[in-house]
Amino acid sequence: MSYATLEVQLRNGRLISRSGEPLPTTAHALLVVLDSEVGPRKKDSGDISQALAVIRARQSARGHSPRSVDAVSQQLRIERESW
Repeated sequence: MSYATLEVQLRNGRLISRSGEPLPTTAHALLVVLDSEVGPRKKDSGDISQALAVIRARQSARGHSPRSVDAVSQQLRIERESW
């Protein structure tokens, strides 16, 4: 089974590809209708940077430290063995 994400516009009950790619002749699909008045959301790196700073400050206050994937995997193995 394969999936594709296509940006389309709905006009008079018909789907029209926004990228110019041809749509499949037949397919099963899920349709999510977005409010057309809202438009695409603007990226605001200030909000993201601020949120990350808050997260890092909270982690630091709780004594959390970044760990590598290997360290987390090893910790999970140890915990599973103790069950």
